[in-house]
Amino acid sequence: MNQANHDPDDQLSTTECAVLAKVNRRTIVTWIRSGQLQASRLPGRRGHYRVKYADFNSLISKPATTDRDIE
Repeated sequence: MNQANHDPDDQLSTTECAVLAKVNRRTIVTWIRSGQLQASRLPGRRGHYRVKYADFNSLISKPATTDRDIE
């Protein structure tokens, strides 16, 4: 899946986000639950999320920080 092929309004699954970010799907869910990544829940499906590509791209485009960077 290529990032260049996405419209900002495209909806991504947590698995698609994980593949693009090269992280585990559970990391994406953690980002959603902690408020770092906006997502909407699918009706009738427990635990399934959709993430706007624009929101996902905004998060992964930020420089990585560590606790040391914040102090």
